[in-house]
Amino acid sequence: MIRKLLKIVGFGLVGLVVGSGGWIAYGSRDLPQVDDADLRIERPPVDAERNLRTHLDRRIERMAWDDDYAERVRRLVRAEDFDRSAASALLAQQREGLADLESLLRVPHFRIPPLRAEAPWDEVPRELHYRHLAWGLALRSRLAAEDGDAERAAHEAFLALDLGQRVERATGAGFVTVLTSRGIKKIGLDALDRASRIAGFEAEHSKELARRLDSYRAARQAWADMWAVEYEFISSMIIEELVGVPSDLPAWVPERYVFHPNRSMQMLADAYRARRRTAWAPTCADMDFPLGWDPGDPVQKLRVVLGPNSVGRLLFHAGGTPNMARMMLRRCQLDVEIGATQARLALRAWQSEHGSLPEDLEDLVPGYLDAVPVDAFDGRPLRYERQAGRMWSVGSDLRDRGGRLEEGEDPLREIVFPI
Repeated sequence: MIRKLLKIVGFGLVGLVVGSGGWIAYGSRDLPQVDDADLRIERPPVDAERNLRTHLDRRIERMAWDDDYAERVRRLVRAEDFDRSAASALLAQQREGLADLESLLRVPHFRIPPLRAEAPWDEVPRELHYRHLAWGLALRSRLAAEDGDAERAAHEAFLALDLGQRVERATGAGFVTVLTSRGIKKIGLDALDRASRIAGFEAEHSKELARRLDSYRAARQAWADMWAVEYEFISSMIIEELVGVPSDLPAWVPERYVFHPNRSMQMLADAYRARRRTAWAPTCADMDFPLGWDPGDPVQKLRVVLGPNSVGRLLFHAGGTPNMARMMLRRCQLDVEIGATQARLALRAWQSEHGSLPEDLEDLVPGYLDAVPVDAFDGRPLRYERQAGRMWSVGSDLRDRGGRLEEGEDPLREIVFPI
């Protein structure tokens, strides 16, 4: 009986060793080299003087702008009690930086160099500083509105929108650049809304401005290319720059079992292709965000750690593919903000002529708007409540709360616009 038992155990151990060896041999096979040409951004060479980035950087260098100055400009732009003399003094300090921006924005090309894996944040500050130009334009718009010059106020606001548009569509624009462009456009939209409230626009002028705003919606191609730019950076930083694997592996576990360079690159490429596809979704409700494994699930964690290419999988899930769903929600938020600005221009023009707000946004069509603006989160018309004097979007969770958001809740869950 004991001999029989020992024989069974022996055969089991032999089977286990043979099976483990076969599994390790099978799990050590890598994929062929990845074809990721569709995730590589073409950056044709361009003369520095024909690159808008060169000129914007020069402007930023000439502007006497620090954190204290920036805060004073923002406070003045948003102030209920506007100080004309203070605004004029602040703008005088930035006259050279803000001069002739309209012609500057006609420079034909805008190229951004690739981020360097060894110093990825070197390029970030200059792109964030483009917002300073937008705040300067917003202050000029506010000053014009306070002087009753509605046309000039709108012109300055649209210059900020033009700047945001050029930044968004720059070749090589990654996360930071595209998010910066959204912030610049928001500054322009707020300036236009403020001009409407202070100086007022006639019905026909409001309708014309609303039509113009349609062209400033999020550029799908730019938001898709953003993922390709990030793929270039992440792949070079995490995969191509990776040297070696853990040195304390057991002798019987080959390095090629725990790390497959090509398979890891394939996982990364597939994830970023999926993210690129989300940029073309008509609404946020149509977006399908690729999610990684749940690190809190012990079974999944064990599979990742013990399975083939464990190093590549851990890199992929822990660092290579952060959940960037919120980034794409910002695209929908921008489109909602544009639609809300269109509606507010029309509502104020209606109120100026009729003495009160309309019962429904449909009443604005076709005299003040060509169509009721759509909520980019769910594809339905923006919600509106006349008595409360507000509009709203259902936001990221697609739940209609009636334009009410509890204190402390994520502001993307219900985006409210007072009229």
